[in-house]
Amino acid sequence: MKKVGLVFGTLLAFFAVEKLVMLGIGQLLKPITKGMLGYFFVQLILELAMLFVFIVLNQKVVKQKILFEKYPLLKGFGLMWYTWLILVVLVMTELSGMKKASLSFSESALALVLALTIGCAEEFIFRGLILGKMVSSGSSVLVALCVSSVLFGAVHFINLLHNSFYNVGLQVLYAIPLGAFLGLLYLKSNALIYPIVAHGLQDFAAFFISGGKMDSTMATPQTVLQLYVVFGVIVVAYYLTGKKQLRLFKIRLENPVSTDSTLKRGLGK
Repeated sequence: MKKVGLVFGTLLAFFAVEKLVMLGIGQLLKPITKGMLGYFFVQLILELAMLFVFIVLNQKVVKQKILFEKYPLLKGFGLMWYTWLILVVLVMTELSGMKKASLSFSESALALVLALTIGCAEEFIFRGLILGKMVSSGSSVLVALCVSSVLFGAVHFINLLHNSFYNVGLQVLYAIPLGAFLGLLYLKSNALIYPIVAHGLQDFAAFFISGGKMDSTMATPQTVLQLYVVFGVIVVAYYLTGKKQLRLFKIRLENPVSTDSTLKRGLGK
């Protein structure tokens, strides 16, 4: 029950802090910021505040170890092949003129900073804290991955404040397999930086193609189904071929200092 309480408590804190920040800092800054740059700037402040709150929460209460282990660069590059594919599609979309709206260079630069900040905040919460704490508390990696992914999808219901239930429902369904993919990146690499970068670039691509919209109006039942098929294959493949990394992940979380001898004993060597 403690693990369940921790997970849902963190989720409720996410909603509460987001609401407070939106009502406070967001409303304070909106009158003095205009246009897309102003909109991105306000969202950037909100995400930085969210990240700060959860870092402090982790240091003072949760005290969950966040992994940033060394991982071979070439392997890491290959692990994120889907992210690079998204960027190629982004470039092709730009060159073909298929984008719905255009962002200026300054807007694109701020959108990239915002997207990476969102990646930092949400990956710290859902992969670093929730997934990590469940594994540290004795849950299986598979259960922790599923729960953190579902909660990652469910938290997007906050968008009901400014969107229809249909669109938000599609976004929630869209986010669940994405969360599983990001979770496997963390599990296989033992380094949170990989899901952070993948998440950030995914969001940047969405901002860039949509002209800066931060809603779920682009999601359709067809795209959601396609995402489940694509990420389903990737997640299963990564899970089945990453048993050693999954064991290392659990060992490193359970040991404050993971020495080579500790890791070898945990792997049965």
